[in-house]
Amino acid sequence: MDKVTGTTKTGFPFEIDKDVFDDWDTMDIVRRIHGGDSFAIFDLIPRILGQDQTEKLKEHVREESGRVPVSKMNEEVMDIMAAFNKGNSSSSPG
Repeated sequence: MDKVTGTTKTGFPFEIDKDVFDDWDTMDIVRRIHGGDSFAIFDLIPRILGQDQTEKLKEHVREESGRVPVSKMNEEVMDIMAAFNKGNSSSSPG
C-alpha cells in the first residue's frame, strides 16, 4: 500500500494512506465539517492518521498546561490536508 508522507509547518511528520480521501466514510466526515459540524474533526483526525499518529499529534501540540488545543489540532489537520491536496507530500511504498 502506497503512503503519502510529509511534515506540517510546525514540524509534525505524518504518513497517511494515499487513498485516504478516496473513501466514502472519510468524505462523509469532511462533508459534515464543511456543513458546519466542527466537532466532526474528532472523527476525521483518527480516520486520516490512525490512532497511533493521532496520539503523537496530540503530544506534538500539547501545551505546558497539559491541554491539547482544538485550534492547534485543527490547524495541523488542515496543513496535512493542504499538503496532500497540493502534492507537496512524497509517496513512498508501504
